[in-house]
Amino acid sequence: SSLDSSWSLFRPEKMPVADGERLRVTGKIPGLRVSGGDRLQVASVSEDAMTVVVPGRAEPATLPVADSPFTALKLENGWVETPGHSVSDSATV
Repeated sequence: SSLDSSWSLFRPEKMPVADGERLRVTGKIPGLRVSGGDRLQVASVSEDAMTVVVPGRAEPATLPVADSPFTALKLENGWVETPGHSVSDSATV
């Protein structure tokens, strides 16, 4: 088989997160309909699950925490915008 646009490459990394932290989606998350670049906010964290708030959705989502490349959450810190993304003129820090 050859590589095509359906393949993704991720570097495994454990990332400490706390309640209220902002995260950015970097890849598909099983059971959660979000796209790369979408933002999430951590509502709570336990050893085996993380509950996140997805903007525009009424209910928070609870995601299992795993370390397999197939089931790990594809997220990164969401405090900084990457080049090419727009930032609202009314954003506050």
